[in-house]
Amino acid sequence: MMKDKNRISKLIVNAIISAILGAVIGSLGTTFAKLTVENLPINPVYIVLFFAALVTVLAFMILSRIETIEEYRYEIMKDLVDGFIKVDKDSISDFATSLVKKSSFVRVVGTARQDVLTSKIQEAGKKYLKSLEEKLNKECQSESDGFTYYRVVPKTLKLPLEKHIEVCMENADKTGNKFDFKEIESFDFYISYQVFDDTDLLLIVDNRSHTGQSDNALCLWTRNKEIIRTFINRFDNAWNGA
Repeated sequence: MMKDKNRISKLIVNAIISAILGAVIGSLGTTFAKLTVENLPINPVYIVLFFAALVTVLAFMILSRIETIEEYRYEIMKDLVDGFIKVDKDSISDFATSLVKKSSFVRVVGTARQDVLTSKIQEAGKKYLKSLEEKLNKECQSESDGFTYYRVVPKTLKLPLEKHIEVCMENADKTGNKFDFKEIESFDFYISYQVFDDTDLLLIVDNRSHTGQSDNALCLWTRNKEIIRTFINRFDNAWNGA
């Protein structure tokens, strides 16, 4: 926030100075244009040097403004690429489904909101799980083009998630893709995440609503490589230590 204020202040100051210099040049130019060389109060060489200096300063001011705008644009793009972007909770499953389609390795920690998967409001969630099952069901031509899906789940599974895991295992066995899951009790499954290759991460925070079901209170998406690598390491360490 402080950086943004500094850039805006810099832009305003540069704009004011540029306007003043432009007005001075215009006024002096008009005045000298009315005079003949013989009537000039000073040597014409000094006038030329003065105008050259003004033009130089004005050019530097313009370049400074351009640089400031470019810095601001760069910071915005950097936040977009390297920071977190909030995903609307009604779009989480659809967004995750689109990421599955382009991924070759998916790591997931979470319950797939198994407390609401039997309800009609979770049609998008069912579609997301279905996309994972279908990806595992595509014939694997070679190890390099195969699909890998690892999932960490709590020890107490409900029927919808159990059924999903069974289908995933069956599909992977038929096609040569890789699927595995592990039950880990120590994870906080109300903070879940999904890692798609090493390019995208969805971090989801769930709260218990008054109905006793999780509410997908917050979902953040990032493509920051350092953040994603940290979550991959966390996942792999828990996976290998389970």
